[in-house]
Amino acid sequence: MSKCDLQIKFDREDRTYAGGETVTGRVYIRINNSMKSNGVTLTHQWRTHGRGNVSGGTKETVELEDARSYSPGEELEFSFSLRSPTYPVTYHGTMLNVDHYVSVEVNVPWAFDPKAEEDYVLVPGEPPAHFVGSRNEIIALTPAAGQSSTPPNIILAILSMMFSLAFFLLIKGPSRFCKNVLAGRLGEVKLSTPHVVVAPGEQWTARIQFQPRKRFRINSIGVTLLGEESATSGSGTKTTTHTHKIWEQKLVVRSNDILTAGELVSEEFTFVLPTTAAFSLDLMDNTIQWRATVRIDMPLFPDWSQAQHIQIVPESFLRNLTDGPPMTSPDNTASFLGTPHTSLAPVCASESLESDEEEESSESATQKMLSDFLQLVATMNAAPRHGNARGHLVSNAADQIFEAAILIDRVTSSMGASVKYPGYEYGKTVTGTIDGTDQAIQVNTLESQNNGIDDLRRGDIWQTQLTLIDWDSLYNRINARQIDENAG
Repeated sequence: MSKCDLQIKFDREDRTYAGGETVTGRVYIRINNSMKSNGVTLTHQWRTHGRGNVSGGTKETVELEDARSYSPGEELEFSFSLRSPTYPVTYHGTMLNVDHYVSVEVNVPWAFDPKAEEDYVLVPGEPPAHFVGSRNEIIALTPAAGQSSTPPNIILAILSMMFSLAFFLLIKGPSRFCKNVLAGRLGEVKLSTPHVVVAPGEQWTARIQFQPRKRFRINSIGVTLLGEESATSGSGTKTTTHTHKIWEQKLVVRSNDILTAGELVSEEFTFVLPTTAAFSLDLMDNTIQWRATVRIDMPLFPDWSQAQHIQIVPESFLRNLTDGPPMTSPDNTASFLGTPHTSLAPVCASESLESDEEEESSESATQKMLSDFLQLVATMNAAPRHGNARGHLVSNAADQIFEAAILIDRVTSSMGASVKYPGYEYGKTVTGTIDGTDQAIQVNTLESQNNGIDDLRRGDIWQTQLTLIDWDSLYNRINARQIDENAG
């Protein structure tokens, strides 16, 4: 039997506190054997646990009682009141976790010290005092920390610097050559964003602009939003880094197209950021990072790409930040000599203003349907593959019409297949993947569209309107049918 029993109870049953709130509770001690104590200490600290080295905040200690002797049967009770930190909040992920602890320890000389520890949940509340500035740039959000479990190694740092310098010198030539080759084809590529400090669920838009110097074909212009946990364990030459994708979403705004020399290309990407508790985190060996990588994919040629890091923080943290200025309109000054061109069809100058507005509205609706479909696919990919989650998502969206761009794998006749919709029995079955993603899809097409469908070849990008039928769990595939855009 231990010399004493310890128990910690929080005043709130759910143990949940917002950043900056006061954490209150009580410590109960029951003495089992006669003993002397050098004091009772309460400690408050956040720590990480998981696959990486342990990082922790500065320990806050409170002396509950001074040195004294105890007799069997004594029962002691101490109240505590602690101000919770504002950052980092509690997080439970795959590779790393962040928890906040209150522990109590009785210092018994020449014996093991009895201890007890309980964790509480810290949710977003007040923003950190130093989290101020503009949403245009990443803001350092490193909490006061205690010692990491990885000791510093000066010799290793020097060797690492020497290796990095040699590596830089080795790749500098080829990298510069590749950059010059891309500039010779694309010209200057400008990537602009309204802000990089964002909150979950917020809409985020980026724009890419360039004026090609040559005529060439592209496979696609797209962006990938990636959220990733990273946990590093070990030290020196025995370090291991474990990563886990929290979120991956791809959006293609232009595909299988030919760009003309001197003609301005201006494309926008708009994401609705996921509703997530995986806020950006940088704790040395434990990180959560978000980035958007824009890529111009060109056949038989090096791709151009640029990554923009995004800092996702709780909405309350934006309180003391200034908004970034809105993105400027496409640059139509003398630096671009050609007529601006986007993936939307140009409008003839002879059409009336009313006609312009109607076409812009139609194009906007098309782009929205395409974006909605890609958002649905991203949600499906984030859902568990096994079970009914993906099937339910398809069923719930079955009455909607989507615009889809499909990378063709094969086209076959639907004749003899089990097709229950009139007008599709003698049509075609198109199988492929949704462009810019790995999601398989099979589409039943209208018989009236056979002539156009017969011209499709493997590797082509086919854009059409469709509605969902069901989810094929055997092939992990969406089943859909083409919508007659001219009907009704």
